[in-house]
Amino acid sequence: MSLYPNNDEPVYEAQRPAPPMLWIGLTALFALCCCIFFVIAAAEAVFLFGGGMTTGDSSAAAGKPAFGDIKFYLTAPSSTTGKPSGASVDNAPVGSKTVYACFTYTGMPKTGATWGYEWQKDSNPIAGASKADQRWSKEGSGSQCVSLTDDKGLKAGAYDLSVTLNGKEAQFGTITVGQ
Repeated sequence: MSLYPNNDEPVYEAQRPAPPMLWIGLTALFALCCCIFFVIAAAEAVFLFGGGMTTGDSSAAAGKPAFGDIKFYLTAPSSTTGKPSGASVDNAPVGSKTVYACFTYTGMPKTGATWGYEWQKDSNPIAGASKADQRWSKEGSGSQCVSLTDDKGLKAGAYDLSVTLNGKEAQFGTITVGQ
């Protein structure tokens, strides 16, 4: 072999190694498993957060968590049943110390749901009277009540209650005091 290239001499080229088929196969299998995992996780998220398939209009019939209409009471709910006693009211006298707002719930899971409520007087939030992002702990169906109390008596005005389920307003109700 000379120092100068000669086109007549064959050039030595190293043979390329075979591709690592085992690693290519394992990488493809891992990628496929990841895709399947993300598809399953997305489907679970859709069903968990209320996007599951339903065939009817009634969310309660489909087993989807729901809150019923808010009804207001001037008497406390029963300590044994948790259900309100007496008749529901739309108006309360000025000076009433406590108003109870009750609603039914259906299709509720014991875990995984959050709820909250906000009281407002004449469209202004009432400080210390609201709670947000509470963990729901009652399974199935039943009755839930929240109250608004003022030791000096509630002043005249429109008191609104907004109840949320999983971050979205589920029910809204208004009681008028003194009008």
